[in-house]
Amino acid sequence: MVATALPALNYILTSEDASWTKTGQQLTLCAVVQLVLMAAASPVRQAVSNSQAKNGWLDRFLHARVGVGAQSPKDPEFVATLYSLQLCASLTVVVLWILKTYVHEVTAGVFAGEMMCAVFIAFHYAVNMCKFSGSNVWSADAVLDVLTVVPLLVQTTLIKTWISLSFLRAVRAFRAFARLESSGALDDISDFTRAVILALLKFFSLLICFAGVMYVVEVLGDFDSFYDNFVETAMGAVSFYQMVYFVMVTVSTVGYGDYSPVTVLGRLFIIVFIISGVAFFSIETGNLMTIIALTNSGKGRYHPRKKGARHVVVAGGAIAQPSGQVIIAFLREICHASRDDCPEVVLLGLRPPCDELAAEIKSTPKLREHVKYICGSPLRKDDLIRVRANKATMLYVLSDTSAENEDKEDEENIMRGSMLYKLLPQVNLRLMLLRPENRQVAADIGLPVYYCFSVNEIKSNMMATSCRVQGFGTMALNLTRQDNNMAILVKAKMENVLIPEWQEAFMDGSSHEIYGFCMSSTFSGSTFQEAAVSCFETCGITLLAAQIAETGIILLSPGAHVLGEDDVCFAIAKDANQIEPVRHAEHEWEALFKSRRGSGTSDRVRGGRNSLTPGDLMSMVRVDDEVEAAEQARDVASWEDGEAKSASKKDPKAPSSQSKKTLIFPGGLMRLGSDGKHIQVGPTASAINDSAHIQAGPTASALDDSAHIEAGLLEDDDDNPVIDAKAEREDAKRLSEVVEGGGHVIVVGISKGLFQQIFSIIKTLRKPWLIKVRSIVCITGERAPVKLRAIFPDVCFVTGVAQKLSTLIHAGAHRAHDVVVLAGPPSTPDVLLLDRRVIILSSIIDSHKDSWGFDMRKVLELHSPASCNQLMNYSVRKAIEPRASSFTRKKAAPGSDFGQDVSPEVHPLFATGETVFRQDFCQLWASSFYTPGILEIVESLLCAGSASPQQISFIWLVDVPADFFGGDFKDFFNAVAKEGAICMGLLRPKMTMGAPKSFVHTAPPAAVKVVGGDQAYILGPPTCSLITSHTH
Repeated sequence: MVATALPALNYILTSEDASWTKTGQQLTLCAVVQLVLMAAASPVRQAVSNSQAKNGWLDRFLHARVGVGAQSPKDPEFVATLYSLQLCASLTVVVLWILKTYVHEVTAGVFAGEMMCAVFIAFHYAVNMCKFSGSNVWSADAVLDVLTVVPLLVQTTLIKTWISLSFLRAVRAFRAFARLESSGALDDISDFTRAVILALLKFFSLLICFAGVMYVVEVLGDFDSFYDNFVETAMGAVSFYQMVYFVMVTVSTVGYGDYSPVTVLGRLFIIVFIISGVAFFSIETGNLMTIIALTNSGKGRYHPRKKGARHVVVAGGAIAQPSGQVIIAFLREICHASRDDCPEVVLLGLRPPCDELAAEIKSTPKLREHVKYICGSPLRKDDLIRVRANKATMLYVLSDTSAENEDKEDEENIMRGSMLYKLLPQVNLRLMLLRPENRQVAADIGLPVYYCFSVNEIKSNMMATSCRVQGFGTMALNLTRQDNNMAILVKAKMENVLIPEWQEAFMDGSSHEIYGFCMSSTFSGSTFQEAAVSCFETCGITLLAAQIAETGIILLSPGAHVLGEDDVCFAIAKDANQIEPVRHAEHEWEALFKSRRGSGTSDRVRGGRNSLTPGDLMSMVRVDDEVEAAEQARDVASWEDGEAKSASKKDPKAPSSQSKKTLIFPGGLMRLGSDGKHIQVGPTASAINDSAHIQAGPTASALDDSAHIEAGLLEDDDDNPVIDAKAEREDAKRLSEVVEGGGHVIVVGISKGLFQQIFSIIKTLRKPWLIKVRSIVCITGERAPVKLRAIFPDVCFVTGVAQKLSTLIHAGAHRAHDVVVLAGPPSTPDVLLLDRRVIILSSIIDSHKDSWGFDMRKVLELHSPASCNQLMNYSVRKAIEPRASSFTRKKAAPGSDFGQDVSPEVHPLFATGETVFRQDFCQLWASSFYTPGILEIVESLLCAGSASPQQISFIWLVDVPADFFGGDFKDFFNAVAKEGAICMGLLRPKMTMGAPKSFVHTAPPAAVKVVGGDQAYILGPPTCSLITSHTH
């Protein structure tokens, strides 16, 4: 039989129907088709984009049946059907190819079957091309389709041959089944059965591909230019190529036995070769496995994926955080899907990442590509060398925000930051601290203050500012992070959900960011106020702040500041292209900003080219120094007397209250009323209006500069005397007066250990430049320290469980205006129950708002953004009900459609400013990579950090005057600018555009109409007439 088959085989080898020439022609044709398809990708992309803009049939088809990009379709059945047919078509092509290897010809039946399969494969190719907008041309599936389908179409005409690469469709069959499984169409089949089928298909595709390659190579023979020259020996006909083959087979211990040495020397050498080969493969395989193990465990080295790629190194307690929340939030922002220039991130920690962090990196393609974990410590030089810290663009030391001992966490991170700064002073550093007073500790050991930021201070001040200026926390967070509007829009289209008009307006505002740039030379000599008007009219951007060249300090809305040729400014814009008309093209703003940031050594703005006088810039209120000193001395003396009396009960020999003791009140200037009991904090509105010129007085700056001193008083209260019965009665009387007066603010600490954050909130609500000051009642689960009560004698403290109605009534919740709730550290690993205490408290307040007669304004801290939907059931209905599944043939039961929960980023509670998400504050550090100075801007807006005493403008929420109702936002913006202030956006009233609550619209377009009830976010000095006359 073999003898009769050989002549036919020899005939085929010499036939023109199977040769390397024909195969080369096939590959050339495939390359041409591939280039044509690549060129066609651009029109396809444009067609898909046009259809999306017009909501055309193609866009509707893609969202409903196929999906767009990585998004799943609304109806997965169509995709499941496509991959099922793809599996069948691919297997059919493979079977027909095997048949042709035996008959050596293309029969009519074979050709018809292959044509039907080819037509379907081409259709599936076109569908995927539209799905991915042409970006999949060079994907593995697309290239396989071209290599295996194009030769089939011309096998009987242009290139007549029965042999091709169609056996590679076995790989396509395996991949089709894998996609079918991931689509959920096989969920009714057990996991074991699916795993068996997948393994069999994988083995089948591997076997067919290897066998097909060997068959084609052996049938077609060697190239004409690729031949071997044999020498006859005792071993047989040998050549160098043949000896390479023989040694490889022998050394690898495979040993086919088709060749063997016959000479003595050959056999001796082959013994040595075998021993050497076995040892070599064993050692090298072990080395490779060791390297892989070290790399996987983080003990390897960091190597950039691309030459010249930027990278950042992240260290600190956040790396070892059990939940991984801080690092996950940081990575999501710095490696956001919309960023094309994101750096590679090297995580440097002593322990492997937690399961949540590892799962996040594994499930996110961009994180898999850009994130590298290295096991080590920034305190070891060798580990810094392994992560190439000297070549890093930025170094981060992030804190574990859930740490039980905040001081210990800060101390460890200060040590890490100090080592990095000493070894690598030229690399930018960002140090996250928990307690604000520890910034001074970091500065005392040599760290620049502009490298250190307190996340708890930023969070607490933001919540306090949101209490005073409703919704400002939402605006600030949206301005400092990337939005996910595109993903939200795509999801809405896929699920056939209509986005309400108010959400579109809110998303329009959230798409803005803060950008830094050097002002164009055309603005040289202009004031900041004049430049702000021109920038808004020219390109629609909102000029926000400027860096003072002489000091390096960023000042918010410095109206009278004269701009220079290379001044660095910051503006609110939708993208970097929007600031191009006003940007100086020749100056690199980041380099200028960083060089000037460290140049200022004074705590105040010095005179110079652009001298900033208090009268020009309208800074903060200053009261008469003698009156201020007398009142402060009286307050201090009163407090010391109380301390001395309490101490004398314990120790008769205790020193008298006459001993001098300095105490600076961080809440601003505290004055006793005529009755000696009533306390008024901060200047009155009339005092502000009567001021000829205003300036930051010594007390205001001293309060901010010494904040760490007062905070230190809160650490230990064990030695403090117990409040006596008289003091208890006075506290009860003061609380009764506050509740009776109503309109106060309730600050709630849900868990223990939150007095430091409560301190920051009260301090922010007691700034001396505030026009109106409201009473404050604090509810905590543990007794407030006596020293905290002494620092803020006008603040009432209630000890109890805030989630009880009786406690809330006792604190005057039925008469209060605002409630600020601090969640504290997480108390459970269950994500759905993380915010249970906050949800219960909010639900109690909501359930009694009708009986109380008003809706209390809330600012709630949440661990999980998903908790928004538990606080308020806001869902949207689908425009069209989905049809029944063709697989299950089951229809949805009546009343089972609960609607679609909206994303937390566009939830009404977040849009109105009632919720802040704990994880969002960690994203500020990631944003500082793209916009240096953004942390300083946020601190200044929130009256936090070292630059806040220098600020001359503050954020206010004012009623838009009725004169502007019905007009364009542009007219109101210009009117505000003439007053020396900046309008950052609007708080649109409830029911505007169908909104269930009021919502924030950041930097509205110039043509947006102002309506009755609108309130404006004004960044300006307290003496601005619009602020003094229209602020609540």
